Amino acid sequence: MKILNIQAHRGPNVWSIQHPKLIQLRLEIEEEDMSLEPLNMNSLKKFIPGFSSVNQDKIDIPTVTGTLALTLQQHAGQHVGFLYVKPTIEHNVYNVIFEYQDEETGKEAARFAVNILTKILNHSHVVVADFINELKNLTLKNNLDAFTESVISEAKERDIPVSVDTDEKIIQLGYGKFLKTFTYTERKDKYPPENQNASNFLESLFPKDSPSRIPIIAITGTNGKTTTSRLIAHILQINDQTVGYTTSDGIYVGSEMVDKGDTTGPVSAQKVLSDKRVDVAVLECARGGIVRAGLGFDKCDVSVVTNIQEDHLGLSDIHTIEELAAAKGIIIDVLKQDGYAICNAENKYSRELGFHAKSNHAFFAIDGTNSWIQQHINSAGLACIEEQNIVTIIRDGQKISIAHVKDIPVTFGGRVSFMIQNVLAATLACYSLGLKPGQISKGLATFFPSAEQTPGRLNIFEFNNFKVMVDFAHNPDGFRGIRDFMATIDSPYKIGIITGTGDRRDSDLLELGSLSAQMFDHIIISQRKFLRGRTAEEIVGLLIEGIKSHNPQASYEYIPDSVEPLKHALGKRTDNCFICALSDVLDKPLEMIPKFQGKEKLGKLE
Repeated sequence: MKILNIQAHRGPNVWSIQHPKLIQLRLEIEEEDMSLEPLNMNSLKKFIPGFSSVNQDKIDIPTVTGTLALTLQQHAGQHVGFLYVKPTIEHNVYNVIFEYQDEETGKEAARFAVNILTKILNHSHVVVADFINELKNLTLKNNLDAFTESVISEAKERDIPVSVDTDEKIIQLGYGKFLKTFTYTERKDKYPPENQNASNFLESLFPKDSPSRIPIIAITGTNGKTTTSRLIAHILQINDQTVGYTTSDGIYVGSEMVDKGDTTGPVSAQKVLSDKRVDVAVLECARGGIVRAGLGFDKCDVSVVTNIQEDHLGLSDIHTIEELAAAKGIIIDVLKQDGYAICNAENKYSRELGFHAKSNHAFFAIDGTNSWIQQHINSAGLACIEEQNIVTIIRDGQKISIAHVKDIPVTFGGRVSFMIQNVLAATLACYSLGLKPGQISKGLATFFPSAEQTPGRLNIFEFNNFKVMVDFAHNPDGFRGIRDFMATIDSPYKIGIITGTGDRRDSDLLELGSLSAQMFDHIIISQRKFLRGRTAEEIVGLLIEGIKSHNPQASYEYIPDSVEPLKHALGKRTDNCFICALSDVLDKPLEMIPKFQGKEKLGKLE
């Protein structure tokens, strides 16, 4: 047996909502180990007292491994029981999912279980008691004291969010502005307090009926997540809310960036929720973080699913769009009973998630005649559509005008359909959270497609006689949106700078090439990064094949890594040309392009 990976889920996840704390052991079973002949229940019971919970009809190596990992933890005093085993599409590779209480103990139990079974299969000597004693010592080291355990138990009964930082010995109770913390160590603050039980201690932090949660809006989807997150945050902030929000470019509290980078996972969400300045949390939840470690919160008030397209398939055991939808749909599974699922009626998989939501659901669509949204409206459902160029909310059959698209800068006067979809989603999210139409329209009117408010999304930079646009579109659906926008651009010569990503399917790279040929007069291919398991030549070959499939005579070039793509494109500019850089092909474009603008003002732009 071979351990390929061990990871810990710390919140609601793709395997279970009710069991958030799970170890995912990715296990490869060698062909010679697949036979169970050397292994039987009697020998396991002999080695491990109490090992008797395996279903006799389903004895297989992965199940035995998971059961053993649970049993080892139980012998160490942990109360665990959940187990799920799922084969992957890789030959003899399995995901073994089991519950843990203490993460370090759970991971060690996975390693020990594999070690013990390997020895048993090989008829080697093994002293299981040694492994159990080591886990007991680990558990003892990480265990909370009885008083702290009681406080946590009482908090959970009162639906107060709990987070434990074992490194700093800190307990966090509540979210955002309602957060309370205390240190659980006898060396500080005379903890536990004298003459006070756990109930009274918790009552001193959270008097009866006092709030402990802030509103949480969770956003996921294939495209539009970051812009929708930023737009929702902006609308809330302009209406005097301190918003903590996570995006693919950083964590923000109000106007302050507190962390830079792709911050769409659970750790980033927890950072926002543990900031006492935050009134409302707006959390972008990307596929990667969800499948890697689960969500960073236990429940939310509003869930937004912008759309679900065929992207990132073949990664992290997600091979179909249905599996992708199920993973992203977790943010709907954790909605509060009175919460709202905001879904795209014009996207099949987003729509289906909405219809299956156990809470309230609302739909948005550019086309108000869409049969699904009409069915929803006729049932007195909450919806948001674009009707005669006006963003319109419909509730109980009544129409509420929010704003004309020409008054919403991010839609470019209504020319960019995918931005209108983002606007509709954000409008519904804010309305379902209780904002009034005037408050929403004020936010929509002051949100601009700029490097400051929407970095990397339709950012257009003006030069004297040409323009440069940066957009991080990186998948076929994103490219289709850019293609439609480019068709509205009045320019005699459109130059595209593109790159591929190695972990995408061949069909995706072929389609990116074809779409590029549909929108650009000349294509510059740069493949300096994002290889992810392929050679640059392989990726570029597929892009070129896609380009030629649309136009065998298309103008394109593949530039070497030593050539800076934008500088190269500027050397090919003509009067009134439009240069478009996609897929994060440039390094720090929002810093680089203003430097080129500065050179132009000095007359030094080559």
